Order: sequence, then structure tokens, then C-alpha cells
Amino acid sequence: MAETSNQNNNPIDLREVVKIFNDRFDKADQNYRELAKSSNDRFDQMDQNYRELVEFLAGEFDKIHQTKADKVDMEENFNLVLNRVATINTKIDDYRADQIGLKRQVDKHEKWHFAVADKVGVKLLSK
Repeated sequence: MAETSNQNNNPIDLREVVKIFNDRFDKADQNYRELAKSSNDRFDQMDQNYRELVEFLAGEFDKIHQTKADKVDMEENFNLVLNRVATINTKIDDYRADQIGLKRQVDKHEKWHFAVADKVGVKLLSK
């Protein structure tokens, strides 16, 4: 039986500790996989938005070249495009900041798990 004793010489079953750590690491891994999946979904949505923007811009530029609309209409359309591009850039910047924060948090948790594992004598493998 894998046992040791604590400072009061009471026996401790290390299998229970290992099981607790395994459960915690499985939960952390599951959370990480869900985060990665939601990130991929967000990137897919951003790609779709980017394609829509490119299609919109292509259509707008075709209209400009084909119809030679008066200057006021072109300025309004151009401002619309610039506003949309600025909005998308802002959303991308916010998203990247969120991703950086999440990565830092995951890295911090991973370091903590390895530190705890070292303290209790459990060998963890890193990818």
C-alpha cells in the first residue's frame, strides 16, 4: 500500500492524493479544451466577418468605379467602410487582449500545478 505519514506520524494514503490531483488536472485539461474550442469558434466567426467585409469592400469599390457616384455619396460610403474597419480592429484588439490574459492565467495555473506536484512528489509530464 502506498502510504507515508504526516508530521503527526498518522498514515496518509498517497493514492487518494494522486486521485485528487488527477481529477484536478483532468478538470483543468477539460477547461483548456473548452477554451480552445471556443477560441476556434471565435476565430471562425472573425474569418466570416472578414470575408463579409472584403465582399462588402469589393462591392463598394465596384460601385465607385462603375457608377462614378458624386463625391458626397462616395465620402459617406467610405466613412461607413472606415467605421466598420475601425470597429473590427477594435474588436480584434479586445479579443487578442482577452486571449493574452487567458494564456497568462493558464500558464500561471500550469506553473502552480507543477509546483504543487513537486512538493507532494508527483511526477507530471509536460507536452
